[in-house]
Amino acid sequence: MLGGGRYYAKTNTVNIKADQATIMAIYAGGYDQGQTTNTLTTDVDASVNGVKNVNMTLSKCTIPEGLGTGGGQGYTHTGTSVVTVTDSELGAIYGTLSNGYADDITVNMTNTTFKKQYNGSDIQYRELASINRGGVKNISFTFDGCSFEEPESIVAGLGAVDGWADSDTNGKPQPIVNGNVSYKFINSKTETPTFSVGRGLDNANIELTGAKASLRHFVDGKKIPEGLSEFTLSADKTWTFNDGLVIDTAVTFTNNGTLVSAITAVRQPKGTSYDVYANGTPIEITAYSTDSVKITKQGKTAVAFKVPSTSKIYGGAKESTVASTSINMISGTVRTMLGGGNSTKSDTPLMLPARSLFKSRKMPPFLICW
Repeated sequence: MLGGGRYYAKTNTVNIKADQATIMAIYAGGYDQGQTTNTLTTDVDASVNGVKNVNMTLSKCTIPEGLGTGGGQGYTHTGTSVVTVTDSELGAIYGTLSNGYADDITVNMTNTTFKKQYNGSDIQYRELASINRGGVKNISFTFDGCSFEEPESIVAGLGAVDGWADSDTNGKPQPIVNGNVSYKFINSKTETPTFSVGRGLDNANIELTGAKASLRHFVDGKKIPEGLSEFTLSADKTWTFNDGLVIDTAVTFTNNGTLVSAITAVRQPKGTSYDVYANGTPIEITAYSTDSVKITKQGKTAVAFKVPSTSKIYGGAKESTVASTSINMISGTVRTMLGGGNSTKSDTPLMLPARSLFKSRKMPPFLICW
């Protein structure tokens, strides 16, 4: 289903409403197919193919191949999209699908399940991303009471999705987000996917809540085989990861803006352990397997850091000060656990103005004070 028209067809407002329907895929905008004068940067008012306003309400629907909430086919352009999905089953959801540009996307999903299979067969593309191809200015997704089957196998991206350059593209123009990105997961019934910080986010503000982010080698696809391993947070921009960030050894990160992370797990060069910084967030540690542990916020289970028992755990931060720390170790084994942070700079010692509390069920609890 496409919300807009074919080639030189422009629509002011499209209202899509479906109840108890099975729709293989939905594209919010039109069918440009690269056959018009549009480019990716054509303004919505000047666009010859697009939809200025998209209103979509889906209830008890099944959409196994993909729900595109903005953009469309080719260089179509959508203005404002407001999408509400309740009690449905999806395989994938995107900001722009399959291409195009979107000015503003707001999506609210309630009691919806991201499925692994449709009609007994595995769904090929289990993806959740701001961009399949194309670009978006502002995007906001809220998932309330949703479930994610095998969340570790869902390919999730705050910007472009991994493999965007494997589809019918020459690798240009590259995906871009030049406004604000917000993903919020609340009352989740399962663990949530991990989101890559991928292509196109250098000049975006990001806030991710209820899921963790990952700075890792990003796979563009065949048309850009080298991928992306160097990431930059631009000046005056803020990336906020309210439930934490994983940083891989294969990447370089340049921070010219503001980075906020509840928990930061940094993979070590040999790849067999992590340095985990709670950054002052109260954390809980439990055994995950015979040789690994699971780290969560105290009282939270939807977002978990699963790291080898050879890892080091810090209650504080790296090269910065936090007010207080709290570590509650229920079970499992770790190599080293420190109530404070980690600083290698003698001229900027780390201070904890309050206190650090460490609890373990394997030994009497004790208090470390600074």
